[in-house]
Amino acid sequence: MGILNNNVRRKSRRRNRSKSSSMFHEKYPRLVVYRSNRHFESQIINDFEAKTLASASSKDSSLKKEIVSSKSKIEVSTIIGKEIAK
Repeated sequence: MGILNNNVRRKSRRRNRSKSSSMFHEKYPRLVVYRSNRHFESQIINDFEAKTLASASSKDSSLKKEIVSSKSKIEVSTIIGKEIAK
């Protein structure tokens, strides 16, 4: 049980590290990327107003044609990145 608790603590420290550094930059929102074995999700979050400014996901129906025709997960992540940049 001790090893599991250490892993959970390390994971939460890593996750919160980006949040604490973004608190000093009021102008710059935070980019959050979640990657599972099948899908990619990304969000741009304004922590000061607690709002999501933009989001894109490989589950979006508007991106299905492009994602189905892609050959690798790298191409899928590139599509998601371009969509969130728009």
